[in-house]
Amino acid sequence: MATATAPPTSPRMQVVNALLHGLRFYAKHAPFKRGRGLFIRVIEFLKRRGWPAPLTTIGDGLTMEFEPSLLGWTIFERGSWEPAQTALLLECLHPGAVVLDVGANTGYYALLAAAAVGASGHVHAFEIQHPIIEILHRNVIRNGLQNIVSIIEAGCFSTEGTATIEGHGDPGSARIRFAATGMHVPITTIDRYATAESLQRVDLILIDAEGADFEILKGASDILMRFHPLVMAEVNHLGTFGGTEQGMRAFMSQFGYSVRALQSEFSGDLLFLPPNFHARAGSVVTHAS
Repeated sequence: MATATAPPTSPRMQVVNALLHGLRFYAKHAPFKRGRGLFIRVIEFLKRRGWPAPLTTIGDGLTMEFEPSLLGWTIFERGSWEPAQTALLLECLHPGAVVLDVGANTGYYALLAAAAVGASGHVHAFEIQHPIIEILHRNVIRNGLQNIVSIIEAGCFSTEGTATIEGHGDPGSARIRFAATGMHVPITTIDRYATAESLQRVDLILIDAEGADFEILKGASDILMRFHPLVMAEVNHLGTFGGTEQGMRAFMSQFGYSVRALQSEFSGDLLFLPPNFHARAGSVVTHAS
């Protein structure tokens, strides 16, 4: 497992971390949300002037830059995101594994996966939003994982081309759309990317793409057939691109996958188990249907 060496804490970092501690104390003890925004506005004000962002811890000695999205706020308050999915991720990965993280956001799963697969493995993190990618880059470098994580500023779909970004307020709810106007981002398929990078194995595919998840799996048919990776995909908003959960289940079954439904506070996911997948004794990966 890769272990990051924490740099000396600068006076500026001490100040912004103190602000974060103040925000945590206020959030824990004040019976209302009013007033929390003051801490966040001060933090954002200092960041715009070159001050470092305060850090939150997600386990295994890993830290992430605090940012006030739903993901960032949840990690700040709880120290984790989607506990069931996180437990599965940590249980199923092993040194040397190769992970594709589509919709990596600021890197919560990418960082945990990189620490789990170690120097002999690799994580390929796809993200479409440039400001989020900048935070993702900093999180990867801060944890000393830049040799294990490749960051790809592109989206995935069932076909290649370009798309625009459709925002919905919180960065975690942004999705691609095919429109003539807007900020364009390149779109690839998992199969095309794997061929271009000469990937010799893929052990896990994580997809959180705000409705494009089924289309992304369609663009991974060769990988699914050749490597039979474990797959975790979100089922929210599939109708945006004409998909359904039933259709996704049927599509994966042709490759011999069984499925387990995972429900979290914020999303519904399907865990697809490849043929002949045998979980370790006591595994949480049980009762696939």
